[in-house]
Order: sequence, then C-alpha cells, then structure tokens
Amino acid sequence: MKIICLPTPWFYKRAISFCFLLGFFSFLFFKDGLFSYPKKNEAFLMFHIFERAGKKYDSLNTNNRLIQKNWDSFLSEQKEFLSQQSLILPKGMDFSKFPPQELNQFHQIGKKGWHNAWKDYSYQKKFPLKPSEKKYSKSDLKEQIFFGFFCGISSIFLLFFILRISRKSCFIDDKKLQIATVDYFKYDQVQKLDLKKWDNKGIAFFFLQKDNKELKLKFDGFIYGGFEGEDGGKAEQFIQKFQSKFQGEIIK
Repeated sequence: MKIICLPTPWFYKRAISFCFLLGFFSFLFFKDGLFSYPKKNEAFLMFHIFERAGKKYDSLNTNNRLIQKNWDSFLSEQKEFLSQQSLILPKGMDFSKFPPQELNQFHQIGKKGWHNAWKDYSYQKKFPLKPSEKKYSKSDLKEQIFFGFFCGISSIFLLFFILRISRKSCFIDDKKLQIATVDYFKYDQVQKLDLKKWDNKGIAFFFLQKDNKELKLKFDGFIYGGFEGEDGGKAEQFIQKFQSKFQGEIIK
C-alpha cells in the first residue's frame, strides 16, 4: 500500500493568512508614509495657524482698530512660515490658495472666533477637530516606507514559498519513499530516523546516504499529510509504515 502526503489545509490556511496579513501591513505602512503622515502634518500646521490667528486678532484689535491691511500682513507672514516648513506635506499642496476663506477676512475671526473658523475649515478638509500634537519628520516617513517595502517583499517571498510547497509531496510504499522534491530512495539507504521532535512538533529527520553524499531530510507532518483522519492522519501513517520496514537506528 502506498501513502501520499500532500500539503495540508492547515498549512495553506496559516501561510495564506500570514501572507495577506503582511500585505495588509504593507498597505498600512505605505498609506501612513505617503498620505496619512503628510496630511497630519498639514492639519497640525493649519491648526496652529488658526490658533495664532485668534491670538493675533485679540492683540491687533485693541479698541476695534484692526484694519484689513494689518491682517493681510499677518497672513503673508503665515504663508511664508508655511512655505518654509521642512516637514513633509501632501504633494500638490497649493500655497497660492493660502489663506483659506475662513481666515481671509479678519472680521470672520472676530465674529466666529478662531475655534469655530477652524471647525468649518477642518470639516471641509476632513481634518480632525483636534489634530495630533506630533509632527512627523522625514525620518518618520522613511521609516514607514521602509517597513512597507519590508512587509510587501516578505509577503511576496511567502507567496513564492507557498507555491513552491504546493508542488511538493511525500510518498512511501513497500520499497521506496520520497520526501518533498528529493528523488525516490530505498529503505536501506536510510541510516537513521530521528523522532525526538515527532510527538511534540510533528517533525522527523531522515539521515541517508545518496550518491556518496550524506543527506538530512526533514519531514514535517503538519505541512505534509497532517494528523487528521484515520490512524492519526496521513503523516502518522507515513512514519508508521516506514518504521515497520526500516531495519536501521531509530532515535526517540
């Protein structure tokens, strides 16, 4: 009777889940590094400009003497401040459109208050009402992009590993056996069977002499055959069948 051990659903389920997880993490890291962090920097800066505008209005509007010319001068300073920032801001951010409508006329700040002006602006720009106090530097963005590449490349390598394993199988009959992609070999070519990790981890090692070379082959029962079904599953049947025919050393 021959026994064929194919890659198990247990292996596919966990490997594919981990592959998707790495891909999802890659997406999140790239999203933060390329889009979220620059947008958070923009929200951080604009929030503080609105806050500064509120304080400036109070200081300039002594005895209701604030004129638009003074307010325009203040806004020009804020525009220059914004354009000179070393923080990474969203690509395509148009400084020519500064100041926003909510800041353009000083009487709007006086009428609404800077908090309400910010509330209107943040709603329009989809900023949080209270932006993060953390500024994200170039190194923060590079770190996210690095981890994005790392997780993405890891998921690709894992996918190739899954495809590679899917083409392999383990086989045994009364005369010969095969483990993964290694060519068939006979029982008498095996010098030793190591089962020290079999009961706990489902791993066995075959030591054999083949083409004047000593080989150590790993048989993982959770990947090939599995332990579900009759007589302990295909993996257990594989090892039991080998032991019934093997005359060499068995380490337990």
